[in-house]
Amino acid sequence: YMKKYGWWNVRGFNWNAQDWPPEELHEQFKEIIDLENAKEIVYVLKLDHDKWFIGNTKNLKWSLDLHNKGNPPWIDIHKIIEVKEITENGDPKSITLDYMRRYGWENVRGYSWRRWDMKNPPHELRKIYKDLRNVDN
Repeated sequence: YMKKYGWWNVRGFNWNAQDWPPEELHEQFKEIIDLENAKEIVYVLKLDHDKWFIGNTKNLKWSLDLHNKGNPPWIDIHKIIEVKEITENGDPKSITLDYMRRYGWENVRGYSWRRWDMKNPPHELRKIYKDLRNVDN
């Protein structure tokens, strides 16, 4: 069916699973993390080449293991130096935008801006960059 109708149109068995881990595995995962009581954290990673990455998770160890395997590509290109900041129940969007203002949007990835090859700053920052260009002219 997937070949005939396209994988994006077919769901069934585990292909429709949206929540991870599946409920039947929650008991096994409780040894790693208490999923029901874990707090969402926002973390800031300092990377090689004066780059930054902002992420959010309920399990920092799991996220760092994933990042050490090169996911997302931004972290594969610019290796992790250290975890610079951890904020419980923080807002990843505002923290990412704050770091983009401080260090330049070209040097920061996070929230929904994770592409390594972004061509333009986020809409929220474009007015700032437009105003700066007008001051220079």
